[in-house]
Amino acid sequence: MRNRFWPLIVISLSAALANLQALAQIPNPGVDLTQAATPVSATEPAKPVIDTTKPPPPTIADLVLLLRSYQPDLDRTRKVRAQMEAPLPQTEDAADLAIAWYKKAVAAEELQEAEKRTEYLEQALTQTKRAQLAEGSPGGYLRVRQDLAISLWFSKNVAASQDSMLEFVSELEKRDRAAGFLVTSYFHIITNYVHLGDLDNARRMQAKADAFLRNLSSRPQLSLSIPQFSHLLEMSRGFLLSHEGKLDEAERAYLASIRQGEESARLHPLREARGGGTLPLDRVLMSNDSARIFLANVLTQQQRLDEAELLLREVLKSSLVRSGRNAFVTGRALWSLSLVFTNRGRHAEAVVLAEWGDRSLAEAGISETSPARLNGRIILANTLVAAGRAPEAVAVIDGIRSKLVDDARL
Repeated sequence: MRNRFWPLIVISLSAALANLQALAQIPNPGVDLTQAATPVSATEPAKPVIDTTKPPPPTIADLVLLLRSYQPDLDRTRKVRAQMEAPLPQTEDAADLAIAWYKKAVAAEELQEAEKRTEYLEQALTQTKRAQLAEGSPGGYLRVRQDLAISLWFSKNVAASQDSMLEFVSELEKRDRAAGFLVTSYFHIITNYVHLGDLDNARRMQAKADAFLRNLSSRPQLSLSIPQFSHLLEMSRGFLLSHEGKLDEAERAYLASIRQGEESARLHPLREARGGGTLPLDRVLMSNDSARIFLANVLTQQQRLDEAELLLREVLKSSLVRSGRNAFVTGRALWSLSLVFTNRGRHAEAVVLAEWGDRSLAEAGISETSPARLNGRIILANTLVAAGRAPEAVAVIDGIRSKLVDDARL
């Protein structure tokens, strides 16, 4: 179960850097690049990302009131589903069909309809090979090919995704202009190796990615993109180190990832001014929230529960402001908070937080058979057992089983 459900944040970053390849290729000479930052090394001393001088509130009453103050954007959910189910254009033009299939796949990803996403991407790949689209554009070959490799993680298994991604990277390494796609692919390969238990190959790939990033750092035309690249590779480093049991080093890596993510957000206006396509700011911020959740998990493992709770409260609040109550990061922050309260032995509050996490993803329209929904409901069942509400936990597990054909996913 751990390999299937634990690393949801890693996979949710699948599109986080894809646009940066186009961004890196079309610089505007009129934009001052001197404000770009040098990547922060994970070996620097850890610097707190949140004020820990004040303890967390004594209860979760403030969070419940905050959640109740938000109404789910059900219209947004309906629009996403309509996009996924939209008919194809009546045309034989390969470019139009590639873009149409890709848009359907993007909607399926947001709803975490894994099998449909893979199906749509396979159709898009067939069409984009015949089309004259920019390779890094939505519906273009590189974007579709990478997304398909990532999608296999959900619709098949980690090994299938890894095989596809390694094949893709072999193709990319023959090019000298696909920096963003290579960095993103290295990130997924590293984390996939960790899921597969192959830490030796994960270390080797991390070292290879680090060397590649050092080479990219010497290219002035990529200076605005380097912080986001560094953000992602520091996150993969933290993920690897945490699975090696090196929690102090993992903490430093996640802190470096967060600082680089913040720098990337600061540079966002410059990237937009340069033109040529740029990663939307909300995706940059969502990616950084993912690093914060990973850091909170490490703090929880170290029983630094006040720090973990304060950090997750900030993630929850920023996600609510940015995306509302019915959003993936909102649900994930609530689950992680639930685990913090379980570690505190405050099981009744842990149940409330887990219930809100499940509710947020249900309101987002995310598939009941998606790893995200299943993971959240398993966490909910565990909190119910810990709270002495075993019959309710059994009902939750029975509900999960009724939705699945393959019970091994439990």
